[in-house]
Amino acid sequence: GSDRFIFIPITVTGERLGYVFITIPDGYRIDALDLHLLENIAQIAINALQQISLKNIALRNHSELMSIVCSISEGVFYVDEHQKVTFYNPQLTELTSISSAYWINQDVDSLLRAIALTSQTPLQTLNQLQTATQRLILNESEGDYPIVSVPLAERNMELSIEFVSINNNSEKPSW
Repeated sequence: GSDRFIFIPITVTGERLGYVFITIPDGYRIDALDLHLLENIAQIAINALQQISLKNIALRNHSELMSIVCSISEGVFYVDEHQKVTFYNPQLTELTSISSAYWINQDVDSLLRAIALTSQTPLQTLNQLQTATQRLILNESEGDYPIVSVPLAERNMELSIEFVSINNNSEKPSW
């Protein structure tokens, strides 16, 4: 005997993305339950393809955003809701001479201390950085984001650090 084949089209918003290909043994009769099961398999395939598509879009958007953040002249670092540094662009290393590799996944207070040490007034700068951090964490800035000016000791320039909260639907803010 010969097997039969069924192709179930996978269509999302009118676009055919592919097929689910099923082999049916010779002599097997397909009933309503089998058809329902095949529809469920097709829906699972559609969901998986949509998820893959959304992940690819998110990755592409993330890559584009990282390209922009890494190409701007400003130094940028990101702190998650656990107060860990999770991103640090190359410009911040250039501006402060502090290597980014060490700071990823480290406590932000350590990074702020290192930044303060590059300043002409380390203790005053550290106090300002910690105060700005607390204002942000306690949500006391009310849309007015704290900015701390850091006069760099080894360079004839001033580094301005703006603390911006990012709403991530967590109790503790990212910034």
